[in-house]
Amino acid sequence: MVTLKYQNGQDIVVKMDEHRNGKIMCAIAMIENVQNKSFNVKRLVEYYDGHKQMDRAHKWGMNWTAGRK
Repeated sequence: MVTLKYQNGQDIVVKMDEHRNGKIMCAIAMIENVQNKSFNVKRLVEYYDGHKQMDRAHKWGMNWTAGRK
């Protein structure tokens, strides 16, 4: 279970059994800037094949390269 807590908002809880077979990445929430004064947090729970696919779906425009931890 993942719980995202933030000030002045409801907890966002994602049970990891909400999975989709074959997908390796999960976007659990979207944090959006609101006029540089505040932010909104929205529960997503969307699954992807990897970083690039999640990036494309949300139109972030990042450049992904291979790496290691």
